[in-house]
Amino acid sequence: MIPITTGCTYVEPAGGLYRHLSAIERETGVHLSLNMGFPPADIRDAGPSVTAYGETQAAADAAADALFSALLAAEREFAAHRPLPAAEAVAKAIRISASASRPVVLSDTQDNPGAGAPSNTTGLIAELLRQGAERTAVGILHDPAAAAAAHRSGTGGTLATLGGGGTGPGQAPLPGPWRVAALSDGRFRGTSPMLRAAETRMGPTALLAQDGVEVLVASIRQQPIHREVFTHIGVDLASRAIVALKSSAHFRAGFQEIAEQVIVCLAPGANLEDPGCFAFAKIRPSVRLRPAPG
Repeated sequence: MIPITTGCTYVEPAGGLYRHLSAIERETGVHLSLNMGFPPADIRDAGPSVTAYGETQAAADAAADALFSALLAAEREFAAHRPLPAAEAVAKAIRISASASRPVVLSDTQDNPGAGAPSNTTGLIAELLRQGAERTAVGILHDPAAAAAAHRSGTGGTLATLGGGGTGPGQAPLPGPWRVAALSDGRFRGTSPMLRAAETRMGPTALLAQDGVEVLVASIRQQPIHREVFTHIGVDLASRAIVALKSSAHFRAGFQEIAEQVIVCLAPGANLEDPGCFAFAKIRPSVRLRPAPG
């Protein structure tokens, strides 16, 4: 099983494997697809696979074998990816951002709603506050109650707490005061290559601030795919030192090009980054639950 965070073509070795796929297609005329798999799917056929279409069965088989062999050869590279615990990730982001000209992006992968997580955990936000992070934007926290309270309070008002503390163990609401920095109806059109020009609807949305941390709170649960998640409500990402996103991979199309560095971090959440920690019941016994280091 390949973790969601490393199956994305914006990182290696996945990007190189897709370039290799294109080279095999040019050489053989066979049409290929490399499917990285989706670890949260507990089905028999979960895991990476290759699909090939050729003029003959032999040609399709040979091309598929070549690509799958390259995938297996890259297993150690997949295993080399090591997400950082939240405390280490935040400390590293603060250190890098001190001399960077672009924001450091933190991926709060374990609270990624695209993989079924609730997008309402507060662990990473609490760590950013604890370490005194400055010029930091976080999103998207799914908290309809806080968004509604912010709209009732109005810009400049305050909330006593933020977040219901999520649904997992060890989570707690974040004490205030949280200042209502901006409000919106949560509607905009994004420019990310993923879902370009599609209208996004987040419901009543608020930007809540405490010390150097701003948290984008929305009423409808979704990933931060577009930079417009922040810019539509007045957040200038170029002036931010750190941008923390509740997403595993989809954010990269819109955010990686503006990032000084992307750091995948491990804060509490339901979308476990390590597939080996899932209690699978239906996948084939032959499937390794995580990439082997050697």
